[in-house]
Amino acid sequence: MSEVAYYRIRVSGGVSEWWVSQYMNVKSMRVHHGAGFIVTEITGRVSDQDALIGLLNMLYDMRHVLIAVDRLTVEQYDEIAPEG
Repeated sequence: MSEVAYYRIRVSGGVSEWWVSQYMNVKSMRVHHGAGFIVTEITGRVSDQDALIGLLNMLYDMRHVLIAVDRLTVEQYDEIAPEG
């Protein structure tokens, strides 16, 4: 599948936006702190399935636990406020 898609990915721990940006056009990256845990929520555009798999493999190689991967509609993506 080689079409642009929009995703929200949640993983445990803090993630470098630089690493993520190698695979995804990041619109928003939020870090949530809880009682003894950190969750990073990354939202952005992925150019194709190869880039998505590359991003997920990179997160796995960096020992992040994958919590969720959600494919977003264009409408859902447009509702997310960019960081800044």
